[in-house]
Amino acid sequence: MKKCLLMVLLLMGCVCCAISQEEFIKPVRAVSIGFEAGSSIDWLSTKVENYNHKGGKAGVRYGIPIDINLYRTSSYYYFSTGLKIEHYGASVSFVHTDPFNSAILDAKVTQTFRNIYVSLPTAIKLKSPEFHHFKIIGNVGLLHSILVKSDYRYKVINTDHSTQSLKKLPYKGVFVSKESVFAGIGVEYNFKANWKAYAMFNYSYSFTNFYNKNAENIFDPQVRMKGNLHSVEMVVGIGF
Repeated sequence: MKKCLLMVLLLMGCVCCAISQEEFIKPVRAVSIGFEAGSSIDWLSTKVENYNHKGGKAGVRYGIPIDINLYRTSSYYYFSTGLKIEHYGASVSFVHTDPFNSAILDAKVTQTFRNIYVSLPTAIKLKSPEFHHFKIIGNVGLLHSILVKSDYRYKVINTDHSTQSLKKLPYKGVFVSKESVFAGIGVEYNFKANWKAYAMFNYSYSFTNFYNKNAENIFDPQVRMKGNLHSVEMVVGIGF
C-alpha cells in the first residue's frame, strides 16, 4: 500500500512542478460536473491468524464527479467531490477443522463477499498545463462510504474432495460505514472550452475494519473477524 501511494504522490509532485512553471490563464468555469464509470480489482487483507485473502475480485464503479476550481484565474487546482456507487468483491480463505466429523477435517473454506457502497469523495485534484489538448491529472483524498447491501457465500472443499456450497445470503457482519484513503493519476483530453474526457487509475485502502464488532464466522464462532479492503480501479469519464 505504501509503495502505491508513494508512486502516485511522486507523479503528482511532477504535476506540481509543471504547474509552477506555467503562467496563469484567463478565468475558467468555477464548477465542473460529469459522469464516470469503470471497473476495479478488490481484495481483503485479513488480520485474523491463518486467514488469507483469496485473490482479487472484479468490481464496478460509476458516479457523478464534481470539481470545484480553487483559483479562478488558474485551471490547475481543484477540490474534487461528487457521488459514487461502488460494487466491491472480496474473499478470504481458511482451513476449518471439526474433530467430530472426519469428512470435514481440515476442510478448505472460501468466503466470498459482494458489497455495494454509496460513497462521497473529498480530494484535492491537480492538473498540469495543457499540451496538444492533453493534461496530466492527479488526486489524493478520502472516501467516505455507507453500506447499502451486502451478501456472501461459502464454498467448502472437504478432505474427501467433496464440495459444499452455500447459496448467496444477506450478510450482517460488514460494518455499515467505510473510510478510505485514495490516490490516483491519469490523463485528460480537452475537446473545447470546459468539455473534456479523462481516464484515471486510483488505488484506495480502507483504514476502518471491514467487519463490524459482532461479526462471526459460522465455522469458527469464537473468531472475531478483522480486515481491510484494498482496490485498484480504472475509470473513464466526461466533464463539462
